Amino acid sequence: MQIVEAAGRFQFKLTLDAALSEDFGLIDRYLRKAPQPLSFEMTLPELDHRAFNSGSGTVALHQKDWQSTVQPN
Repeated sequence: MQIVEAAGRFQFKLTLDAALSEDFGLIDRYLRKAPQPLSFEMTLPELDHRAFNSGSGTVALHQKDWQSTVQPN
């Protein structure tokens, strides 16, 4: 199954499903705030299908404003 068809920008959202501790008292349970989802955007600069055929099965994602520290000649 291939999830990504081509290089580009992708948005992700992580949500934590945290169990309520039994040690919390009445006040702690009332004042407890649910964890907020974490949203972020990543860039897939290129999609090389050889990464999946050679055994590693992973590709590099970068932050959307990432820049290399190496300057092109």
